[in-house]
Amino acid sequence: MLEETVVWLEKKTVRVKDDHLERVLNENLFFNYFFAQGDCLDTDDLVLVTSRSPYYYVSAAFWARDSFLWSFPALLLVDKNRARQALLVGLTRYLRHIGEHALYLNGTVLYPVLLPGAFPRGWLSPFPLS
Repeated sequence: MLEETVVWLEKKTVRVKDDHLERVLNENLFFNYFFAQGDCLDTDDLVLVTSRSPYYYVSAAFWARDSFLWSFPALLLVDKNRARQALLVGLTRYLRHIGEHALYLNGTVLYPVLLPGAFPRGWLSPFPLS
């Protein structure tokens, strides 16, 4: 498995003339590849995530801005087939709530906006009314 991974990384490495630039470029490309998307363990579905870090305040949520403006170009450089899959996921699972800031991995709105008068019955009862 280690040998297969090393071969895959070598095959996907982007070559440039400047050694320092090549190292920094590929560290960022591979970090993006392994930490901004992945397959769910339970469903094997591809998910696009803003972060996998437990220290980030929105760990493992979908943000279209992060996924398509920042992550997608790097994903396209590393693996065109995976980038195509990511685009299809964006156009199917996440398109329903286009324009929403943050979504759960399944495409449900993470921060639903509650309009005045739209509170579920009993929501205001625990709060003092003045």
